[in-house]
Amino acid sequence: MISLISPFLNHSQSRPDAPALIDRGGHVITYGELYVRACRQQKLLRRNGVRQGSKVLVAVPMSPDLYACLIALLGLGAVSIFLDPWLGGRTMNRIIRKVQPDVLLATPKLRMLSMLMPASHNIPHRISPAIGHDTTTDLTDSVPDEEDTALVTFTGGTSTGKPAGIRRTYGILNAQLNSLQYLLKTGQHIRSFTHYPVFGLLDLALGNTLIIPDFNLLKLHKVGAQQLVEQLATSRADRLICSPLLLRKVMEHTDKTRINLSITSIFCGGARVSRLLARNTLQTFGPVAATAIYGSSEAEPIAHTSFETLAGSDHDPLEGVLCGSPVDEVNLRTLPVGENPEALRNAAGNSSRPGEIIVSGDHVARDYYMDEEDRFSHSKIKDENGTIWHRTGDVGTLKNNIIYLMGRREGIITYKNEKFYPYPVEEYFEVHYLYTDLAYLQDTEGRCCFCLGSGIKGDNSEIRKSFRKIGYPLDRIHLFRKPLPRDARHRSKLLETELRKWI
Repeated sequence: MISLISPFLNHSQSRPDAPALIDRGGHVITYGELYVRACRQQKLLRRNGVRQGSKVLVAVPMSPDLYACLIALLGLGAVSIFLDPWLGGRTMNRIIRKVQPDVLLATPKLRMLSMLMPASHNIPHRISPAIGHDTTTDLTDSVPDEEDTALVTFTGGTSTGKPAGIRRTYGILNAQLNSLQYLLKTGQHIRSFTHYPVFGLLDLALGNTLIIPDFNLLKLHKVGAQQLVEQLATSRADRLICSPLLLRKVMEHTDKTRINLSITSIFCGGARVSRLLARNTLQTFGPVAATAIYGSSEAEPIAHTSFETLAGSDHDPLEGVLCGSPVDEVNLRTLPVGENPEALRNAAGNSSRPGEIIVSGDHVARDYYMDEEDRFSHSKIKDENGTIWHRTGDVGTLKNNIIYLMGRREGIITYKNEKFYPYPVEEYFEVHYLYTDLAYLQDTEGRCCFCLGSGIKGDNSEIRKSFRKIGYPLDRIHLFRKPLPRDARHRSKLLETELRKWI
């Protein structure tokens, strides 16, 4: 039996006047006030039949209401199912039809929009976050079983084209929060800015003040750098947890305006963190404790390394992107590319031979929610001891217990019976030419292409000369005025299928 909200309950009782959240308007919500909101929300949920195991479809943006709803749902032992709008209406309709939620918990606007999806018409109860002045202070903490489902979120489907529901049990979610807590715990209460909702839960468990981003999380690429930096300054953020895209925006505007931010620590993840980004970050922020976190939706974290190590590393860029050492909580192997996934006996620990990274551990999701399309067989392997390993889809090496990423499994280039990997090339050109929006891939005709986006003016002859120097094949160079296509979730991961349509 496990409780995920007991740390929050402890803070709300021992430090009720301490700031828990700062909303988009800059208003402070204390731990005591958030507790009352959660109680009010839980009362509404119970009135609409929500009990342990009830399936609740949550459509509430990152806000104080979201965290009040999450605390209430976790306390009841319900299943919280999140559908991000970037999935698209057709995909969301298919998921709702398959999941058959008991309750839709959504803002009034999103409740109205849900009516455009026929499958949502069959949801028995449709409610919005509780409002009013009910000061009920009776919050249930049902303490469900470790194997009960707590949270379901959906992958971006960048590798398969089909988003899959990641099932986090109460045990897995607790292990994930504990693993991240080891990385993020400071020993004091700080002001933390993040656009990742699960990290927000961790901040509340640690007694920190969570700063809610004042922008649309679905349009990270359109976030104004000035708006972002001004919120960090006015909210006096101590810590920044964000994607590489947002970190670049913060750096560019901070360099330009010389605004003095109070940030003392940075955690960056969601996509690969390059050596160039690490160097630029330290140059902008000076002696800041910055960490690159490597993980996947199903396994977070897998490894980490400091920006200092990244920036000062003298390893050859052609070795790949340095990700650091695996965290203690994870078991990691590399599965030789092209071999039968079932042949786990061939999976290695330390190996300089590129292989798909596979992981297992208490915080690694072991299956998918209502897996009708058999995503398990695509992304999981069960060994002879019954241990379930997650296939990350990332190809890399593990040398001296250090991970170097080479590319995605589906992005491997086969040219004249030899395998080539995109990340080493991209890392090479970032380090030596400062290109930041680039990609190396094969087109549908099998030609090896190097692409630059965002109006970067590359010197074709210099690029070809460099390719000959590093011994990688190159057939075509494509220059684009607009940014290269990236995933809707983080706006950091390359959408290779879409880019192939461009070229």
